[in-house]
Amino acid sequence: MRHGRSPGAMLSQPCTGTGRCQPLAVPERIEQDIRSRREKNKLLCMADAADAFGQGARRQLWPPLVEKAPSCYGALKGGTFAEALALFTGYPTQKLRLYIPKLQRAERAQRRQAQQERRTELLLRGQEVPEDQSDDSDDDDLNWSKLVSCKDAGYLLGLGCSEEACEKSKHHIVEEMGLQAPHAYGILDLAEVVVDGKTEHLVKIRNPWGQNAPRTWKGKWGKDWDGWTPELRKELKVINSSGVLMDDPMSIFWMAFEDVKEYFAQVEICRVHQDWHEVREKAWLPSLLGPGQAFDLSLRERSNVDIAFWQAGDLDHPLHDAESR
Repeated sequence: MRHGRSPGAMLSQPCTGTGRCQPLAVPERIEQDIRSRREKNKLLCMADAADAFGQGARRQLWPPLVEKAPSCYGALKGGTFAEALALFTGYPTQKLRLYIPKLQRAERAQRRQAQQERRTELLLRGQEVPEDQSDDSDDDDLNWSKLVSCKDAGYLLGLGCSEEACEKSKHHIVEEMGLQAPHAYGILDLAEVVVDGKTEHLVKIRNPWGQNAPRTWKGKWGKDWDGWTPELRKELKVINSSGVLMDDPMSIFWMAFEDVKEYFAQVEICRVHQDWHEVREKAWLPSLLGPGQAFDLSLRERSNVDIAFWQAGDLDHPLHDAESR
């Protein structure tokens, strides 16, 4: 641990309410953080005392937090979807990789070919063939099932598009396919539809720029795709029974899961549990200064537990930016 700083540990667990853990709603936590920052550093305010960066639509509270998190809005350099979701909700996040780099694909293909040749050789010799040890991390059906489970659980889902992550040129991504890069998108829904006897896995995506989005997806299942039928539009709720558009066609669109895997490196998943209880404890983790501290977690009944560790930061410390990264 640098500078002898004590990292924080957060435990989120569902419990019956009989233990010491107390429920803490996400909005309440955010409001407490805003109040503490007002008292400590003073948020930038307008003449009417309203937060200068707190005028988000639908009374959203994240703008003032973004404004103060890096000491000022102009100092914000960027970040990932997972970092933002963890920062603003306090819930643990995970990543589901979608895009497999070309070099790794080639290496996997070579390994599979070698394994297949070896299995064939053993079969011809009449020897026992070992079980298939191939990597299933890029299994489409498995990844789709994981996404569906996360959506059904009510988790927040997002993904980012960038040139480096999907190994494509910015001209191709932006001008030819209509996506923003680098840019973050949210996942609104997942669907399975049958087209010509084949089941299609679809992802409903939203550009957070909303109606100000300058472009939209130009590929299959995009708004100008020639494969749309009135029945498909109604099934996916693109239009209602009267034929009226239900969403802004520029910022909200459908993509085939196979295309999502080609243009988005991974899905960022925030494991939000609105009905769970939470407890937070500060602790020293193992470091050069000592073995650290340990926690004894006792459950009275069968439960699911999410455990997340957070490195404490100090806005007033000159090396805060370096530590945050």
